[in-house]
Amino acid sequence: VAAADPTQAATIARLQQELATVRLERRQLAGTLQEFLDRKKPTHITKIYFEVGRSSLTPQAKETLTTLAEYLQNYPTVQFTVKGFASKTGSPTVNQRLSVERAAEVANFLNQLGIARARLTHAGMGELNTPVVDELDRRAEVHLGF
Repeated sequence: VAAADPTQAATIARLQQELATVRLERRQLAGTLQEFLDRKKPTHITKIYFEVGRSSLTPQAKETLTTLAEYLQNYPTVQFTVKGFASKTGSPTVNQRLSVERAAEVANFLNQLGIARARLTHAGMGELNTPVVDELDRRAEVHLGF
């Protein structure tokens, strides 16, 4: 598609890159899920990252969770635990609340996608004890087990 101006071209290029990233994550998630199901060992299957001080899901996180739910509809005995985390940005009290909200947000979204509440538990783990404040600490992990 030819863009009429440089701004449009930049927007199209950015969106194409985001689409490529989502497609790659879908393939990686499918491979990780199949490996887990083959071994039948509890493990975390995906990580969902959040913005500073936020517990709302990004469009990319929603796409990842939608893909996960689509695959897991075929495995009704798999159970989930969602663990929420926070970086050291902010107070420990705020970070504990934020980690709970992040875990709940992921669990609620999976439930909206058809994963039964009985298959989902979630917990806030608070801030991670890492030496540096890292954006990768602001996450929720989906753990699967039988």
